[in-house]
Amino acid sequence: MKVYNYFAFSTYKLLEIVFKKDNERILVLKTSFIISLLILLVLYSIKGIFELNGYNDTVIPPLYIFLLIVIIWLPNYIYLNKKNFLMDNNVFSLKNVIQVLLFIITVVAGFIIIANKNRERIFRERGYSEEMINNGGKEAFDPQKKPESLEEKIRLWYYNTFEKKDSTDIK
Repeated sequence: MKVYNYFAFSTYKLLEIVFKKDNERILVLKTSFIISLLILLVLYSIKGIFELNGYNDTVIPPLYIFLLIVIIWLPNYIYLNKKNFLMDNNVFSLKNVIQVLLFIITVVAGFIIIANKNRERIFRERGYSEEMINNGGKEAFDPQKKPESLEEKIRLWYYNTFEKKDSTDIK
């Protein structure tokens, strides 16, 4: 709990410096929201690690994600509203800022890396070729093929307007 209080204190003080005009209630609200999102990202990263190791991956509907955020945020906000985390005799310094930012960057980067590995695993399970996996699950652009969607029409226009001229010029 001491680590949580330290992180909450550091986040609160950092937000207090960045948003000087906000009152205490709004700062507590922002702090609880940031901490809740980080907890949610950590939970999804753990879920992604289990899925990478062969456990069943189930699709979670958006409503459940919203409910999970509320379930994490509400007790977090109630606890932070009591201002117990400010009474731990923590001293705010540059060290706190660096630790909070490193933790946030680490959680977000870890989440992105694990999500990318799971995306590749899902594409391989569905039998996509290596070229399609590297292209984000889409077929490579073929200018000879008739465009079927707006995205393909825009790609063809871009190819005909810019790339075709560059590839045929002899320098």
